[in-house]
Amino acid sequence: LDKYLPWKKLSNKECKRKYKPWINGMILGKIKDKNKKFNKFIKSKEPSCKEELKNEYKKMKNEITNLTRNSKKE
Repeated sequence: LDKYLPWKKLSNKECKRKYKPWINGMILGKIKDKNKKFNKFIKSKEPSCKEELKNEYKKMKNEITNLTRNSKKE
């Protein structure tokens, strides 16, 4: 049995992905972009730039939420 069906240990990332099949590659890419934008927002010190980054982050967050909901429905 071990010869034909060896045990494969899943990483935490693979395990989480297995239980959320509606999260596809496009959504994951957008989540990474959103996280980068948030980190820039946190590190920014200029108020006008910080406000702009905050608005962009919120737009991306809402877009990801809508994509996830639609993907889940399908």
